[in-house]
Amino acid sequence: MVPLHMAMVTASIAQGDVMMKPFIVGATYDHDGGVLQRTAPTVWKTPMTPSTASLLTELMVGVVNEGTAACCMSLANGIQAAAKTGTAQLNATGEPERSHAWIIAFAPAEAPKYAIVVMLEGTTAEISEGTGGTLAGPVAKKVLNIALAQ
Repeated sequence: MVPLHMAMVTASIAQGDVMMKPFIVGATYDHDGGVLQRTAPTVWKTPMTPSTASLLTELMVGVVNEGTAACCMSLANGIQAAAKTGTAQLNATGEPERSHAWIIAFAPAEAPKYAIVVMLEGTTAEISEGTGGTLAGPVAKKVLNIALAQ
């Protein structure tokens, strides 16, 4: 899975069941700054039931409040986040340990506005098994706090 796909999965959970069609350009403008065309959000798939999305949200809130994503527990203004950390191990047998550190998150958990994925590539020994929450988590927290302050 690539970060874009994980962002789409995270947003699907946050939205309650639907996965939106990804797009790169939000709008095109003329030379005076007038909008020529605006991209409209479009449902692409329904990968889960609302009850599954609700259960995943509940579990992800638990990961923030009692688990490996505790780094996201104290968002600004007491906003509750939902998150899941992860590690993708890269090394083959006999190679030095290397991993990618991941976190997916959305906030506010009760009425989501923002979904985020942070993946730190395992190019150093600092990124290893179990560092999704300790290394990628603070990045996600900072970005969510900035977005929520807007």
